[in-house]
Amino acid sequence: MASREARNLATHLGDGALGLHRRRPPPPSERLRKLFHAGPATAQSCGGGRYLQPVSSEPNVYLVHHFFSESELEHMDTLITERRAAFKMSKTDDGAAGSNTHVVETHERTSASLFLPKAGDPVLRTIEERAAQLVGLPADFVEPLQVVTYTNGQRFDLHHDLGHLTMPEDAEGGADGGAPSSTDGMSVATPEGARRLVTLFVYLNTLPDGVGHTEFPTVGLSVRPRSGTALLFCNVDAAGEPDVNVCHRACPVPPGHRKFGVNLWIADCTMQAHAVSSLGAARPRKGGGGGGGKREGGGLLAALLQEEPAVAKPPPAAALHGLAFRKEWPDHGVFTGRVVSAHPTDGYLLRYDEDGDEEHLGFEQLAQLPLLDPDELVGRHVSKHFIGFGRHAGTVTATAIVAERREYTVRYDDGDAEDLYHEDVLRILSAVRLKAPKPKPKRKRAAGGGTKAVEADDAPEEQPRSRARGSE
Repeated sequence: MASREARNLATHLGDGALGLHRRRPPPPSERLRKLFHAGPATAQSCGGGRYLQPVSSEPNVYLVHHFFSESELEHMDTLITERRAAFKMSKTDDGAAGSNTHVVETHERTSASLFLPKAGDPVLRTIEERAAQLVGLPADFVEPLQVVTYTNGQRFDLHHDLGHLTMPEDAEGGADGGAPSSTDGMSVATPEGARRLVTLFVYLNTLPDGVGHTEFPTVGLSVRPRSGTALLFCNVDAAGEPDVNVCHRACPVPPGHRKFGVNLWIADCTMQAHAVSSLGAARPRKGGGGGGGKREGGGLLAALLQEEPAVAKPPPAAALHGLAFRKEWPDHGVFTGRVVSAHPTDGYLLRYDEDGDEEHLGFEQLAQLPLLDPDELVGRHVSKHFIGFGRHAGTVTATAIVAERREYTVRYDDGDAEDLYHEDVLRILSAVRLKAPKPKPKRKRAAGGGTKAVEADDAPEEQPRSRARGSE
């Protein structure tokens, strides 16, 4: 079998700038064409609780929310920590034409990077397959994943993922690496061999506004890193030529901050030879991550993920169904809106009690609205994933105003407790909703002749459960 596979590789593949590739390029993907070249970008679901949010048209650029699940982030933490000594200075090509291209270190790219084995374990294979399905290409076209990290002012100046970017002289240089407002005079050298058709850059941790953004200067787009979210764009135009509109840069990350991300490039040919050469390179995990029970400590990424719990996925649709929020409309007053349904791309549908009007709000917008009755969350069940320690269930036990903000006490089933803001509690609500207790009529006790009010525990109301799991 091994010799047959080797002969097949030798027959269909040849040496190229980015590894082994087919001599004859495959036909373009219809899915890729619809996403990037068949009109303006549109919001759409892509399964598994993930959805595409357009952030630019012409060129079409998307955010893929929750591209990495919580358990996948935890797995990446393990891989990064195990291989921390293998991080090297990031490199780029020197702009030489054709097969004479050399990969070198430059002052334009100052990050550190680490390649993971292609299809090195079941989690990596799942990630590669999901990325390929997103654009309608085979999973073996996905290059080995590259982890990058930035800190202490590290950056990646204006560049293009497909090849060497050439800019007019008056746009080059400077601390910002050049920031042209148009593509005039810009060109991208087309490499021989394999070409990176699509880029998915997955942010592993969240950074504050203005820190480590990914910027597309020619289209005026700036993307803030948010944990688990992927930035998706196509490096070629409808004719298959390099699209200079998607040249971009990774803005500096100052001291005191650290940025982790994953470059997930999808080429126009098979990368399977990389998997053949790296079999056995990935070490299986022992114990940890989501296997039940807490794992002591955590890796390089764990502490960064714990800094901002609000980057987790929104709650299941049924968890917020029926909750009433207050919203002030300028010149019209305050209205009460109740959540009546949810849509994977449109968000939560609020129907207002006063006039029956409806509107869709995303979770982040909804979470900023005050609840009509804050006590309605007390007694509700929650489920929260702690990076490095697994998922834990709990119950909201109390509410109070602290420093003019609404806080809730959440007690977990293992005895731990924490105080969370209103919007964080909404995010970790589980899908089971509790009915309000109903008073029962008094009845005589069997002994003693007295009477006692007895309140039976109401069974939880059955609700449809969401199957949801979970931009260099």
